[in-house]
Amino acid sequence: MKTLKNCLKFPRLIDIHTHQLNSSDFFIENVDVRGAGKWQAPRHFFSVGIHPWSVSGEIQEETWTRLRQLAEKENCLAVGEAGLDRAKGADLELQMEVFERQVRLSEELKKPMIIHCVRAYSDILSVKKRLKARQVWIIHGFQGNVSIMTQLLKHTVFLSFGPFIFRPKVESVFMKCPLDRIFFETDDQSEYSIEDLYVAASRLRKMETEELIRTVFSTFESVFCSG
Repeated sequence: MKTLKNCLKFPRLIDIHTHQLNSSDFFIENVDVRGAGKWQAPRHFFSVGIHPWSVSGEIQEETWTRLRQLAEKENCLAVGEAGLDRAKGADLELQMEVFERQVRLSEELKKPMIIHCVRAYSDILSVKKRLKARQVWIIHGFQGNVSIMTQLLKHTVFLSFGPFIFRPKVESVFMKCPLDRIFFETDDQSEYSIEDLYVAASRLRKMETEELIRTVFSTFESVFCSG
């Protein structure tokens, strides 16, 4: 199994969050510990968590134990996808309980979090402040407005942009986001490759694609290799 250090000898295209194996230079596969067949650790780099849509009742301690075991793996780079969703899923109070436990795991293991957030940004920030979470949080598939973006950036939160970057509303927010707080992802779709997203994003920012690759690569190193 390749180590993270061996994989980062030169700038590469980085897909920070995907649900599928792909041929991109470097990707982090999302693993939901409650999903069928997800009890074995992948051999490639991954993140692992309990998605808010998977929260349907009390979670057995066996599941929490397995989540910890997977999260402790060297090739597990982050906890998540975890978070809050006011539009879909279980009662918010139950989602909050599961989310906070994963935040504590992230803090204990000193690994970043991949965050799913829908209509719950104030709730997410409230948890971050109340638990005094110090690890980096990455909001995946960000679709919020400029005001929300500004609040998140004030609290050491990074933003990952996916195929929604092609929508005018998201494009306008992306244009105002500092380059050193940005990641890109393919998520669960196959229409656009990670290279497509980098090319589109570099055109929007009127910069060379290679320059954007180097910038995101440097951000990745600062977040995932600083320890």
